[in-house]
Amino acid sequence: MKDSDQSGHFALKSRQRPRVSSRSWLTGAVFAALIFWYFDVHDLFDAREYALCSESNNIYTVDESNPRVECLVVRGSRISDMGTQGNIIKIYW
Repeated sequence: MKDSDQSGHFALKSRQRPRVSSRSWLTGAVFAALIFWYFDVHDLFDAREYALCSESNNIYTVDESNPRVECLVVRGSRISDMGTQGNIIKIYW
């Protein structure tokens, strides 16, 4: 955008950035927090993984088809796999 002054020279108009209200920032922050909470994003960044094993095959699960297991694999805060110690070692370590 150019404007002509009295001498005929053209000067560029300065563009003003649109102001963002604090209400918009707050709405965006709340929306982002809800997305992180809904998708449980912290587990995606928490790469800790370990196996919990029992020698007596006495880890009780709520899985009707597999009520007792020898090992559970935990990733972050969720159980990612279960089975025998031999299978878990083959797959993960």
